[in-house]
Amino acid sequence: MAVLTTTTQKRNAWLPWLDHCSGRNGAWANPTFFGKVVGGVPEPWADPLLALELTLRATGYTPASAWAYNFRGISGKTCTCASYGNCSLHGQGIAIDIDPKLNPYIATTTFSWSKTAFTATQISVVEGIRNTKGEQIWFWGGRWGSIKDYMHFEANVDPGSTKVDWSTVPGSRTGGDDDMLLKSGDKGQAVAEVQKIMAEKFAQSNGTWSPYAVNGVVQKSAFDGQPFGAGEDGDFGGTCETNVKTTQKALGQIQTGQVDQLLWDALVHHRYGAAGGLSGAQVDAKIAAHTKIGVAHGHRHAEGTTGPPTV
Repeated sequence: MAVLTTTTQKRNAWLPWLDHCSGRNGAWANPTFFGKVVGGVPEPWADPLLALELTLRATGYTPASAWAYNFRGISGKTCTCASYGNCSLHGQGIAIDIDPKLNPYIATTTFSWSKTAFTATQISVVEGIRNTKGEQIWFWGGRWGSIKDYMHFEANVDPGSTKVDWSTVPGSRTGGDDDMLLKSGDKGQAVAEVQKIMAEKFAQSNGTWSPYAVNGVVQKSAFDGQPFGAGEDGDFGGTCETNVKTTQKALGQIQTGQVDQLLWDALVHHRYGAAGGLSGAQVDAKIAAHTKIGVAHGHRHAEGTTGPPTV
C-alpha cells in the first residue's frame, strides 16, 4: 500500500525507523528545515521534507519554530521499542510540527482558518505535493475530524513511495536550464554557470572574493581537481555532486546533491552581492540568518507532551 490512511498503517510501514531501536535498521538523515535542525528524518523522507520547505517558501511562509523527531507516546501513553503501539509518528521522524504558538492543537471538531497562520492556498499547495505515482505525500493535522492540530504535518505514503514529482512543487524549478533544477548526469550551460558561481563565495562585506573554503579547507572544483575558480566544464558528474552537497552543508541546507531553487538563490546572492537593492553586507547577513540554528523552544501539541528543543 502506498497511501496510508491510519496512524497504525504509518507506524507499521515506517517501523524500521522507530527511534534507532535494536534490530530496526532504517538509515537516518539529519537535514535542516529553513536552516534549523529538526531532529532527524528517515533517509527516504529527506526529499519530501525539502519539497515541503520549498513549497512553503514559494507561498511566503517562513516558520519561526519546527520540530520533527521526538521519541514519545501519544497523549501521555508509554512508548518503548518493545511496545510501540502508542508511539507518536514523531518517533519515526515522519511528522513535523510548525509554529505551535501560531498553529495550535485544539480539541474540537470545528475547523476555522482564523485559528491558524496557514492560509488555504498554502495548505492546498502542500497537499498538492505528489510522488511520481501521483499520490499525495503530506497530510495536514488540520484535516483531522475529532481534533484540529494546525501545526502538524505527517507522511501520507510508505517508504517506497517518497520519490517526489518536482513538477508539483511550486518552489522548485524544473524543465530546463532556466529553471535550474540540476542533478548528476546533466550537462550544459546551466551546469557550467552553477560550477562558476559555486567556485567562489562572497567572503567579506567589502566585496572581496576568496576561494570557497569549509572549515579552512579550500574545496576543489568538479572538473580538474584544482581549487574552485579555475574554470567550468558544464558536466554534472560525481565530484560536482559532492561539491554541491558540501556547499549545501555550508549554507545549512538539506544535502541533496541537486541544485534546487533554494541553493541557486543562495549562490546568486553570494556571487553577485547586492540583490533587491541591498548592499553585499546586508545580503550576506540575510543568508547567514537563514542558516543559524534556532533557539530552544517547547510546546504542547496534538499528542499531549512538550516537544524537545532545537539544538
